[in-house]
Amino acid sequence: MTQEIPEFRISFKQLQAEARAGTGPPADAGGIRATPQLRVPVAFLLHRIGLAASREEARSLRESGAVELDGAAVTRDVVVIRDGQVVTVGKRRFMKIVDADSSA
Repeated sequence: MTQEIPEFRISFKQLQAEARAGTGPPADAGGIRATPQLRVPVAFLLHRIGLAASREEARSLRESGAVELDGAAVTRDVVVIRDGQVVTVGKRRFMKIVDADSSA
């Protein structure tokens, strides 16, 4: 039985703006920049896409090894995300990241 992966559709440019506006980390804390790929703090990302209730919970999940990006364990505080990647938390929570700027 194949399960449909839920998508989180957001403009990478909007995500960058949120981070710089103070709803996320400062732009220099994690090197956030708008490109087809985006460097973003893991805690900010997990909280923003709804896979963690808070940034503190997201940090704890990453530190315990419960976070994966396209099947690879996330061990750093900052990840590079690309359109279409799947973020997994534990065995049952997952979300596909879709860049609304690149979608037709």
